Amino acid sequence: MRRLHVKRPASVSLPAGNTEQFRNIHENKKCFICGAGPTLGTLDLSGIFSYPVISVNSSAILMPWLEPGDVLSRFWISTDSLCIQWDYFWNKVMKFECTRIVRNSWAKHANDFKKPMCYYTPRPGNNPNWKEPGLMAGSSILSAVDLALLMGCKSVFLLGVDHRMVSGHSHFWQNWPIKDRPHKEGQPASYFPCQRQQSRVFTSNLKSFDVLQKYSEKIGAKIYNCSSISEVKSFDYISLEDALKI
Repeated sequence: MRRLHVKRPASVSLPAGNTEQFRNIHENKKCFICGAGPTLGTLDLSGIFSYPVISVNSSAILMPWLEPGDVLSRFWISTDSLCIQWDYFWNKVMKFECTRIVRNSWAKHANDFKKPMCYYTPRPGNNPNWKEPGLMAGSSILSAVDLALLMGCKSVFLLGVDHRMVSGHSHFWQNWPIKDRPHKEGQPASYFPCQRQQSRVFTSNLKSFDVLQKYSEKIGAKIYNCSSISEVKSFDYISLEDALKI
């Protein structure tokens, strides 16, 4: 299947990665995780890029990673291989200077990728065994938080993790003019993800956030939510301004 706006080699052989390579690489540092909720588009993100940043799915649109930089401080993560149907994946993620981490179900698409991917084994979000390799699954944001804790980050700040509709929208870019929004292959420019499905994912994630909060306490880490309107109540709220001061 031809992807949007990108010429790709016919075949690429890529080795699978191992998330254990990231264990404690950012021990005692702060880390910012960018979801794709509506509030992400209201934030000045310029201050977060001095720290490790994990971009989730379409938040890649806002990442300034086309220029060379430390790929072990720039992460893009996804559980959902449907991302490959969106132009932001090919025009941003595949061109970024960053570390790409995806669920092992993506491996069947390996010949489509121009750059290396680290494939992780999913672990359940309701009662994960952190002694096993891989990352918590269920949604990309859960995997991102688990990755931050694996890297040894002491303070983890969630941006755009609203887990609710704002004016009927689940993603920050839905507030943009149609011409500026990401485009899904085979869909009209005005296409939105199914909002009913988004709501189901939001609800199913809540128990997993509780699990992550308890685990973070156990290992001496702290997770904060920087969205004051978020439905995720597992973590203390903090403004982005104050998060940057910690």
